[in-house]
Amino acid sequence: MACITRLTLTDFRNYRRLSWQAAQPVTVITGPNGSGKTNLLEAVSLLVPGRGLRGARMDELPRHGAALWGVAAQVEAMDGDEALSVQLATGADPLRPERRVFRVDGQALRNRDGVGEYFSAVWITPQMDRLFLEGAGGGGVFSTGWCRRLNPAMPVNSQPMTAPWRSAAACWPSATPIPAGLPPLSTPWPAMR
Repeated sequence: MACITRLTLTDFRNYRRLSWQAAQPVTVITGPNGSGKTNLLEAVSLLVPGRGLRGARMDELPRHGAALWGVAAQVEAMDGDEALSVQLATGADPLRPERRVFRVDGQALRNRDGVGEYFSAVWITPQMDRLFLEGAGGGGVFSTGWCRRLNPAMPVNSQPMTAPWRSAAACWPSATPIPAGLPPLSTPWPAMR
């Protein structure tokens, strides 16, 4: 597993420049509406291929008045293995600002999908919360895709799992057993009703 230990934004959305370093493995972001919390999450989501958490167009990403933008992150193994430390960066191409470029340790990637060798992300957004209210089929398909992103060695042709908690445990080779009595993801939790 990898985690972001440093995040740098340049002319991205409402941030002129931001340099943030993680103090702990888990970070909680709080603030008033419109302060840029979702922009931070969107910046992280742009470090992997795709249109990001919001699906925004390239011309929506630069800060007002800027033509170019950039997001960079230091990604490190949670177990401290320095060999797995890598710097990922993405942003508007200076020659063609309507296109996005990716860099790994300062080297441009020919194929943006190459980022997946270093970093992947799974997003659960409010729009997806029906996932937890519907039957086991949807949760199983989702959890299988989630596991494949977290553990690329998981077989591609594996069938959707009907016990999402157990499939989540299968993501990690050294996973601890699921505690008895934990409800399956397909069971609506009281707080979510």
